[in-house]
Amino acid sequence: MNIWVIIILVIVILWVISTSNSFNKYQVDIDNAFADIDATLEKRFDVVKNAYNAAMNYLNKEQQMFIETAKYRSGMTVSEMAEAEKKINECIEIFKATNEQYPELTAKDAMLNAQKVIISTEEELLAARRIYNNNVAILNKKVNNFPSSLIASIRKVKEREFFKVSEEKKKGFQIELD
Repeated sequence: MNIWVIIILVIVILWVISTSNSFNKYQVDIDNAFADIDATLEKRFDVVKNAYNAAMNYLNKEQQMFIETAKYRSGMTVSEMAEAEKKINECIEIFKATNEQYPELTAKDAMLNAQKVIISTEEELLAARRIYNNNVAILNKKVNNFPSSLIASIRKVKEREFFKVSEEKKKGFQIELD
């Protein structure tokens, strides 16, 4: 056997092994990126729910204080004023306790903070989707391009589907504050 035949055979075997390993690598990368999307979606659900609840809780406390103050200012009897003052003092204590825990927080700031957290999570989700789609594109090119398509057909490696957003989700969603 000629040395050149052996060299060519070794090169072909190395190429087959390398191509096969690259298919394995990209399939694992795609699965990992998909898991990142799943984890980020779960985080988004938790973040949106918690941010919304925190903002609504603070808004309700602030609203309660304003309502009690308005009652106090309206034409009340002395005993009603004493009772209202007692309730206002309770509201003020709750408000002070909240402000001591979060001194920079106001209802407006709570809403802005909720928006920032949601935007940050959406950016993480977008990055995870980009990584997933990039890995799918690389794998799909290797599956379709000759000569790696030969190895793909032997190993039964198929194209993967890109992550697509439904038309409904492209429109986005709105959080309605009651």
